[in-house]
Formats: sequence, C-alpha cells, structure tokens
Amino acid sequence: MNNIKNNFNLVIAVIVLCCGFVYVPSAFTQENWRLDILLEQGEITDDQSRLGVHPNAEDEYDILDTPNPPYPPGGDFIRGLFDHPEWEAPGFTQFIEDIRSTFTPNETKTWEIWVVSSGLGEVSFNLDIVFEERPPELSGTMTIGEQTAELFSGEELLFPYTGQDIVQVELTMSPVVVVIPIEANRYNMINFSINPLDLNAETHFSQIADLQIVYDEYGGIFLPELNIDTIGEITPTRGYRVLAQSESELDVEGYSIPHNQEYTWNSGRWNYLAHPYLQPAPIVTIFSDLEDQISIILAHDGSMWIPELGLDTIGNLDPGAGYFIFPLQTIHFMYPR
Repeated sequence: MNNIKNNFNLVIAVIVLCCGFVYVPSAFTQENWRLDILLEQGEITDDQSRLGVHPNAEDEYDILDTPNPPYPPGGDFIRGLFDHPEWEAPGFTQFIEDIRSTFTPNETKTWEIWVVSSGLGEVSFNLDIVFEERPPELSGTMTIGEQTAELFSGEELLFPYTGQDIVQVELTMSPVVVVIPIEANRYNMINFSINPLDLNAETHFSQIADLQIVYDEYGGIFLPELNIDTIGEITPTRGYRVLAQSESELDVEGYSIPHNQEYTWNSGRWNYLAHPYLQPAPIVTIFSDLEDQISIILAHDGSMWIPELGLDTIGNLDPGAGYFIFPLQTIHFMYPR
C-alpha cells in the first residue's frame, strides 16, 4: 500500500513539474489562502515560491506541496525553498510550495524559507497576498538574523547573500470581533458581517439584555421567554430583526466572509440585506451596478436609498447593521472588495 501511495505521489509530482500545476484559491477565506514569496537580487527576480493553507492539506508532504523544479542551465536564478527531508517525499526534499492545514483560532504557524541564488549581492525578500486586500485576521512577521519586518506593512527584508540565508515567517490567524449595538424598545435590523466561530443562535442572542424576540425573513424565531428557537444556526449572509427592552451590545467573534460569497434577493418583496464589510462602505458605490434593479434599500432608523430618485440618506453600510431591500428583479450578487 505504501508503494502504491509513493508511486501515486511521484506521478503527481511529475505532473506538477511538467505541466506547471499550481494551487490557486479563488478568494481568501480563513481556511484557504496563499502568499507569494517575492525575491529580488539585482536584475534577477522570482515569485514561484509560495506558502499557504488549505482545508485538505496536511502539515507534512501531500500533493499540494510542489517539489523544487530544475534550475535553469547556465542561467542566473534566485529561488525560495522549503527544505523538508523529514517529510520523506518520494525523490524530493526541497519544495517551492508549502501548503499547511487550516489554522485554528489564534494559532501561529512557522515557515522557514531557504534563499538560493546563482550569484552574490543584496537580496530583497517580501511576501504578497494574492488578493486585492489583506484580510484583517491575518498578521505576521518575517525574520532573518537580527532583522524583523512586519508583514503587509510595506517593509521588506534586505540582506547580503551568503548561501546560508534562511528567512523565518510566522503567521497568526486571529478572529475579528464585530460589536453590534442593540437599541431598546424598537426592532433592530442586524447583520453579523463575519462568519462566527460559533454558529449557535442561542450563544449569540443570549448576550442581549431583556431580549424579547429575534426572527429572520424565513420564519425562524428565537423567543427566550417560551424557550423557542427555530433559527438554530446563524447564517452569515442573512439579516435578523431583534427586539429588546434594554439597550445592549452583541459581540461576535469570527472570520471575514469571502468576497466571492453570493447573496440572493428575490424580486417583488422585501428581503433582509446582510453584507460582509468590517468598515463603513458607501452604499452608492457598492450597488452602483444595480441601480436599475433596486427600488429601495431601507434602514431600521428610516434612512433610505432610492436610486431612481438619487436619494441617499443611508450613506454607508455599517458593520453589524442590516437593511431591507426591495429589488425589481431577483438579484444574485457578490459584494465588491
């Protein structure tokens, strides 16, 4: 059985080397992302090497880890390598791609990158997220010797090439917290804005002081006085209406919602509108391509956006705030970054 597995892995490795297969996630999630390693030495550059996580990856060798391809014959090169003789991969000890298992909350993972070059001279080392913006939950450092730089800060590591240069990268995936204010004696329209670590509805709604009722647009209700909970689990792409007798706050811990997540609003009726933004986002900009498909978007305080009239008293979509939307046709929408 081990021989069969090794032969299969060897075939995959050959396909990777010959065909140039690389694992490319379509959008950032806490379970699935990649960082490209950017190396420069004079006129020589390289961005083939990468690190990341994937829900199907292991912290040892698997088919998501790309072996080091041959160096160009007689040419100049620079490359970042992951040296893993302990993996006992068939025929390989060095890799240009090291994909690990998904982070647990607040876990720190460490990668060591060995810089290999055909010549001498100062080396520039940096990491680049493959998406348009850095997710707020991802942070880390890169270190060589006594020199440390914060990731995503615009800093880079600069060091003379010695042939023994190993850069240590430490990354942490820390959940973000959304604080949702609850006003007393009125129906609040809320939206979680993130994927909660705990999806249990009671876990979240039991935080709200003097809660009367929570319901969603699909008939689910949370009624603590009668011990009724037909919501069960939170759906991050839905809005919820909340009525409480006291002013309160709802603190939600979780990870950002991928921007390729699709939201659907049905035509000819009011829908609850949720969104994935962790900073205020201008409603006119966000829905600029849908102006002829939306009749009105309404907030629970009475402010509104009516594109046909050019009326906007909402201004921004706020983190934790939900809205009502009345579309003129069924809309399937992915929020822009």
